[in-house]
Amino acid sequence: MLGIRALFLPCIRRKVPILDASGWTLDHLCAGEWAAAQTGGGYSIVFPDLPGVTSWAPTLEDVAKNVREALEVTFDVAELHGMLVAGPSNYPEVGVIRLDGEQRPGADPASPLFSAAEAADRLGVSRRQLNAKAQRLGVGRKIGMQRVFTEAEIELVRPRPTRGRPRKVEPVVARSAPT
Repeated sequence: MLGIRALFLPCIRRKVPILDASGWTLDHLCAGEWAAAQTGGGYSIVFPDLPGVTSWAPTLEDVAKNVREALEVTFDVAELHGMLVAGPSNYPEVGVIRLDGEQRPGADPASPLFSAAEAADRLGVSRRQLNAKAQRLGVGRKIGMQRVFTEAEIELVRPRPTRGRPRKVEPVVARSAPT
């Protein structure tokens, strides 16, 4: 899956009411993050700051045009109906592809995900035990029918020593057979 993120998109200027009513223009609202993921016949575009707003582009070259169009339509409808539009989040610039010029190389901030089977093998427990503890602690995330974990979440579900006294371990002494 190809992920493209942008923090800048040139847009037309228009006043739109937003949550803090500071008089932001469409330029400010377009500074929010969007992502384009390669799907079967093109690119699906989503806007994390604007739930429910999506678009689609047949080629990578059409993505920027369709992002702008989707945002313009969304803000036109918001203005028409007097709806509030949230301001853009303050996303970090690591791994961002900027449309306004210079590209800065950066590492992908997302940590790798591990399946329940991989995490259980690393911890030396069964998948059933791992999933039960993860559900009880509220860690991991479900993708379809499978729970996946980050490195930090695997450490959270790592079995810890139990309370109480340690068991006495009797030394094994070989006895000779009676004669």
